[in-house]
Amino acid sequence: AAGVPREVNKKLLFNFLTIGYTQNPGDSSETFYSGISKLPSRSFLVYDAVAGQAEQEIYWDLELGNTRTIGEEDAIGQFRELLYRSVERRLRSDAPLGASLSGGLDSSSIVAAALGQEVSGNRLQSFSAVFPGFEKDESAFIQAVTGRFPISNQQVVPTADGLIREFEKLAKHQEEPFISSSIYAQFKVYELGSKAGMKVMLDGQGADELLAGYHKYYPWYWQELYSSDRSAFRRELQAARTLGIRNEWSWKNKLAAILPDYTGIWLTRQRASGQRKNKDLTERFIDESGTSYYQVPHFKKLDGVLYYNMFMNGLEELLRYADRNSMAHGVEVRLPFLNHELIEFVFSLPSHFKIREGWTKWLLRKTMEPTLPSVITWRKDKTGYEPPQQQWMQHPTLVEYVHEAKKTLVGESILRPEVLDKKNQPLDAHAADNYDWRQLVSFACLFSK
Repeated sequence: AAGVPREVNKKLLFNFLTIGYTQNPGDSSETFYSGISKLPSRSFLVYDAVAGQAEQEIYWDLELGNTRTIGEEDAIGQFRELLYRSVERRLRSDAPLGASLSGGLDSSSIVAAALGQEVSGNRLQSFSAVFPGFEKDESAFIQAVTGRFPISNQQVVPTADGLIREFEKLAKHQEEPFISSSIYAQFKVYELGSKAGMKVMLDGQGADELLAGYHKYYPWYWQELYSSDRSAFRRELQAARTLGIRNEWSWKNKLAAILPDYTGIWLTRQRASGQRKNKDLTERFIDESGTSYYQVPHFKKLDGVLYYNMFMNGLEELLRYADRNSMAHGVEVRLPFLNHELIEFVFSLPSHFKIREGWTKWLLRKTMEPTLPSVITWRKDKTGYEPPQQQWMQHPTLVEYVHEAKKTLVGESILRPEVLDKKNQPLDAHAADNYDWRQLVSFACLFSK
């Protein structure tokens, strides 16, 4: 920002280095820079030039708790109508249209819905990132979709060498730290679309937060059932175990189901204590900056945590990545799952339309079942542009970059000098303790000149 000094917000940096948070759930206007704020989700700012004052307002919100009674067929029919209408609206463009296609359920559903619209014609093209030889490469799933529908597909293969070559550019466009190298894969997909002449691209973001797509949502749903319907709880837990879902269920979850407020406070205190015990950080940095932003939402129902991730802590981070990556290549990204009518409808449904018989995103799966290949509709695993980050982080040049990042953070009295003697710890993109990656991107985005 012009006229604002570049001063790092070390409280948010503390939370990023310790637990990977890129935002403060308690104050969503906070950024990684002191003196620079951002607008919270679904809000706008009005500036009165005469009075020299600015007012911030929320322009839309959800009311939780208005659950409707609806049959399965009606729910599927209404969801399909709303989703297809949302996609149709986002196909309005005089410029070439593209779609990101990862091979997962969300992006595949968007492609299928788009190709089911008369207005799409033969204009729609798809773009993907693939990682040949990597166990989580999704080429086969992408092929399953493009083999079913009349749509072209262009692919890019992000590499460690490419990440090294473009890391500075990526950090410059993102401006704030980002959680993994998956962001680079997304960057390359939008670049691929741009080179093919795309000015607009559809993406599937928002479906996981709307329809409980992450595995972390299982315990929340089980807790809701445990406190309301023990028979349904036992059926759902067994169904999930049959599908290979191994999320923990213990006395802690039972306590959380009965006393969510107490459990949330206890877990929050435990995590905060753990953050302050991080052995890589200096005592000075912890004393000055060690305010924990970790939160455990105090909700008795699944919809509560979905609302929390959609509006308070979670989705905003992903939208920032996509917006910066797409705009870096002059591409407008459009997100059909974030249509307000669709969101209001899904939040009015009971939880069993989101998770049922052990399956996440049950409503979307059933809706797309007649249209998509079953290998897509009933996929058990979830990937989504996950690159071989553990392998990349062993590249000699990246090892050197990490070491230089640590040296800078030691010089800033953030890391202890002893970290320079530690062996590198290359981890997968979604690993919980990705300290080497966080230190690298903190240096690149916040301290690199």
